[in-house]
Amino acid sequence: QRIKDLGFPALWLTPVLKNDACDNGSAGYHGYWGLDFTTVDPPLGTDQDFANLTAKAHALGLKVYLDVVVNHTADVITLSGSGYTDAPFRDCKGRKFNPARYAMGKTFPCLSAANMPRVPVAIAADRNAKKPAWLNDPLRYHDRGDIDFSGCSEACFEQGDFFGLDDLFTEQPQVVSGMTEVYEKWIKDFSIDGFRIDTMKHVNDEFWQRFLPDVLDYAHRQGKREFFMFGEVFDTTRPFTSHFT
Repeated sequence: QRIKDLGFPALWLTPVLKNDACDNGSAGYHGYWGLDFTTVDPPLGTDQDFANLTAKAHALGLKVYLDVVVNHTADVITLSGSGYTDAPFRDCKGRKFNPARYAMGKTFPCLSAANMPRVPVAIAADRNAKKPAWLNDPLRYHDRGDIDFSGCSEACFEQGDFFGLDDLFTEQPQVVSGMTEVYEKWIKDFSIDGFRIDTMKHVNDEFWQRFLPDVLDYAHRQGKREFFMFGEVFDTTRPFTSHFT
């Protein structure tokens, strides 16, 4: 009620999904180290608590915008070597390929851990740490190593691990559909009114050309006629990332 009385029309929340609490001596209190993308982080309460919050906000005439992450998950996968590498992607037979060629398609080359730019390894205790289950597959990530912010190509920014966080292979159709389903469920279960999208510039454009219209269409079918999405860096010169309102 106090937020309403102050004149604000909406709540904008940092991610509320279940997070990795601590990694490399730092804390994931901010919500961007996702482990379980299907439920509310226990320190914040239960799924029902969050549903009650959004219901009470709506009863007061407030909208609820949720911060979301599609670029990365918590740092669970360990990679061979150190730093970022521009080594070419190779399929399971060792043949080079450019993932951008497949980014808008329904198929993708077969992959093997041994042929990834850096070989990914998940320790036994963490092999089922993430939800949905497909997030536990190391081949659903770029596996290139950490971004070097001092001198980094566009590919590095899009495919490198953001401060060590496991960078999703967003050119893969399975990743596009998987993340779309994840956030459609948040709309359905909690009546969310819009998304603020974290690390937007670190994801290839083709992902947004599929994810944004699909999510918007789903929101409309859920009765959210004014569902609003905005990126961390809002660029009005790029129509497919600015007109989804």
